[in-house]
Amino acid sequence: MDMKRTKYHLIIYVSALAILLAAATSSFSLAISTNKQTAPTKPSPAKVTTSNNKGVTTPAPKPTSLSAPVLSEEEKLIALIERALPSVVNIVGYRLNSNGAKEVISRGTGFIVGADGLLLTNRHVVSQDDLNYTIFFTDGSKYTASILGRDPLNDLAILRISGTKFPALPLGNSDKIRIGQTAIAIGNSLGRYSNTVTKGIISGLGRSVAASDNITGQTETLDDVIQTDAAINLGNSGGPLLNSKGEVLGINTAIEQAGRGVGFAIPINDAKKVLESYQRFGRIVRPYLGVRYISVTPDVQDQYKLNFDYGALINAGEVPSGPAIVPDSPAAKAGLSEGDVILAVNGTLVRGNTTLLKLIQQKKPGDFITLMVVRGLFVINLEATLSELPPR
Repeated sequence: MDMKRTKYHLIIYVSALAILLAAATSSFSLAISTNKQTAPTKPSPAKVTTSNNKGVTTPAPKPTSLSAPVLSEEEKLIALIERALPSVVNIVGYRLNSNGAKEVISRGTGFIVGADGLLLTNRHVVSQDDLNYTIFFTDGSKYTASILGRDPLNDLAILRISGTKFPALPLGNSDKIRIGQTAIAIGNSLGRYSNTVTKGIISGLGRSVAASDNITGQTETLDDVIQTDAAINLGNSGGPLLNSKGEVLGINTAIEQAGRGVGFAIPINDAKKVLESYQRFGRIVRPYLGVRYISVTPDVQDQYKLNFDYGALINAGEVPSGPAIVPDSPAAKAGLSEGDVILAVNGTLVRGNTTLLKLIQQKKPGDFITLMVVRGLFVINLEATLSELPPR
């Protein structure tokens, strides 16, 4: 199934392997009955009086209401967007041509995550070392960005601009996302309609996307991504996907070319790990096993005649970007083979939203892990020591 990544010039091919009230406000009345039933009467308001020295009574003044005005859902949404927009930026990549004029090569989106000028975006938005990147805010101000790190595993990058007191977006908890909740996407739509806002819902979780760059020809698998029907267009790459509180749930990264209303975002909790790694090591450090795989579902089980309907099938994929087992990787040293199915890591099943990638990324380089593996008719245990994922 063909997909487009949301970068200005990027096509994505997707093989999605799916893993995975309005609250009713009730009120009740408490009826008190006597032996003789009578129709309820409307209670009279209590009358408070004061008296003067002539014995004349006067009613006390009526209390003033202190209740705040109730905002409609539309007003709440507008207020949320107005708070978020100053934190969302346009990212323009350019180089100087032979005449010395600026030639725009790429356009994308990013957002502020630190008052000191720290930004998040997609790696493919800032993937070219020979480009200069300029950041544009909604108020028209612009800054030159420096690239602090590109994630070697996922489509993420960290940038910085000089300055202080930038408005940062609050980061939510993507592990708490539920299908059906509100999703709001903001981005530089089509590279020319900045601050475009669309609204939808979370449509799916734990999706796997095989992405191919039509410029470089490189293919990568984006695992455990969020699916949404909030419209994501070309140029939206790197923009935030928000919840109804204005918290970032994900980073918009891809759309399906063949249909409408099918977009994908990288969970913000994965981006938090990238930020924490940079703050700790000064670079993005990722643990690494060294396999390419397909998440097993009942459909994949039928297709490959497997004995289990869960796990991670070691397979190069429909659009191979390299061998199923990376040579000289921890997986190769552990004895894993193409066609093996990894059922569990350290006793935790690879099932549903608990993907192999998620379990590995909970570890750190140098950690020792035990893999439960199905090979043919046998279940075996293999041991591996994770290493640091090399830069791209």
